[in-house]
Amino acid sequence: MMNNMLFAATAVLALVGSALAGGPEVCVSKGPASCVDHQVTKDCCAAVDQNARFDEVFNQCVPWTANGINTGDMVTCCESRGCGSRAEGLGADHTVCS
Repeated sequence: MMNNMLFAATAVLALVGSALAGGPEVCVSKGPASCVDHQVTKDCCAAVDQNARFDEVFNQCVPWTANGINTGDMVTCCESRGCGSRAEGLGADHTVCS
């Protein structure tokens, strides 16, 4: 029950943030797999905190407000850790690196 409530709250907050600003960003591994790197995305989201938060459910850096995510800094951060980056729709279907 508590997990369902947490998921619902996370989804609502993420939707509000996504609707107000551009949208979620992720760091992806380079190569044919292009999976989302959970830890790098989480670290970069914290490092470029521009009214954004890391969403554990969707593995995305999600904007809180209309100010959104500093995309340039997110790209630079992902690349400095050997990853690429991309914008996604909220809750986009993607593979998370194992």
